[in-house]
Amino acid sequence: MSSCASKRIAVGLALTAAFLVSWGISTPVIRASQASITASQSHPIGTTVATLIEFGNEYSSQVELYDAKITVMEVVRGDKAWDMIRGANSGNEPPKIGFDYVLARIRFDYSARSAPGNTPYALDGSQFTAMAADGRDYPIARLVEVPKPVLRATMHSGDSAQGWAAFLVAQSDRKPLMVFREQVDTMLRRGVGSFFRLYGSAANGSGPKTSSKVVTIFSSGESNV
Repeated sequence: MSSCASKRIAVGLALTAAFLVSWGISTPVIRASQASITASQSHPIGTTVATLIEFGNEYSSQVELYDAKITVMEVVRGDKAWDMIRGANSGNEPPKIGFDYVLARIRFDYSARSAPGNTPYALDGSQFTAMAADGRDYPIARLVEVPKPVLRATMHSGDSAQGWAAFLVAQSDRKPLMVFREQVDTMLRRGVGSFFRLYGSAANGSGPKTSSKVVTIFSSGESNV
């Protein structure tokens, strides 16, 4: 391939990536060295992870800070998860060959740090993604209906929501992870996700652990709900 052709391909890929970002479509790339860090930074079941979310305007220095506290309360996998999913709606199909369903019951707390504190957050189970230990995202579990209560709510400061999110993971993967990636109507987003374990027993002991994640959100000035 000529150098000119290579440059045209590189430019095309860059423009595609820029287009996806402009529409709020996340295209994370995690290398092998990063994957081991991701696994080591994942939080056990029952651990509350505190994340700082920052809302603002791209053209203003004024921002609003919100605390989001996320806890994986319970994880169900395999036949039991399929029984719950089948019971939620008879139209739900069994997992693909070689995969298990995993259900995670997630608690999400949302609170403003200062006034006016009136920016809502549209919480949805699709903001949580299952991930293999090597950093690859698993395919979305496409269900007619998720078991109730479903993780979906319009969050206002002081609200707490709890519900199930559904995932597909490889049967051979005994230590799958889950990542939270916020999704709002934004012009620009930056930051990495918070990682949780979809395996093991509940963590013992202490209260919230503070994630190193700081998400900066520049809104278009319109409500995201």
